[in-house]
Amino acid sequence: MNSIEAQKQLTDRELIIFNSELDRKRKNTAIAYALYFFLGTIGGHKFYMGKPLAGFFYIVLLSLGFVFTLGGFASAFDTTATADDVSAVLAVGFLPLGLLGIMMLIDLFTIPGQIKKQEDRVRNDLLTRLVSSKA
Repeated sequence: MNSIEAQKQLTDRELIIFNSELDRKRKNTAIAYALYFFLGTIGGHKFYMGKPLAGFFYIVLLSLGFVFTLGGFASAFDTTATADDVSAVLAVGFLPLGLLGIMMLIDLFTIPGQIKKQEDRVRNDLLTRLVSSKA
């Protein structure tokens, strides 16, 4: 059963509950983009959109990238380190930062779609709970 048919089965009271819960859980695209631009590298927009694991993954990538990149720069001042050692550590540091950059570039264009999917999940969950409570 699709969401329109399920909504037609709801009483007026249930429809009011459904709409108010949907409004309460709805995410704003402008807020998601503001979080993306100001806290995107630590996954602020992902946490806002209800994806805490993805947000945590952003934090891990950023942390690993900084640790290895700073380690590479620090090893450049070590007189026993060869140029190959320094460039290897820097390359390892740039890998997670590059992946994070790619993920953020993808998010730049897909945030509205991600919010729509989240809203659809919330809508289906609410309808399932309201329809199943009637049975």
